[in-house]
Amino acid sequence: MSEPTDNTHQPSSLRRRRVIYQTGPQRYGEGLITAHDKDSGTVIVMDMEDGSFWRRSESQVEIIV
Repeated sequence: MSEPTDNTHQPSSLRRRRVIYQTGPQRYGEGLITAHDKDSGTVIVMDMEDGSFWRRSESQVEIIV
């Protein structure tokens, strides 16, 4: 039997997290992260209102749930 993998130092994926993100100077959207590249720090967010997709840095989203 193999030893369990220690993932305590690896950042967890943001996939399936609900977030708020800025869409314009004074506008914000709410969406769901559909993909997260931990190496580059990039997320793809599906907008909850119109279904459009946004690609951005994980630092530009605020996790709600």
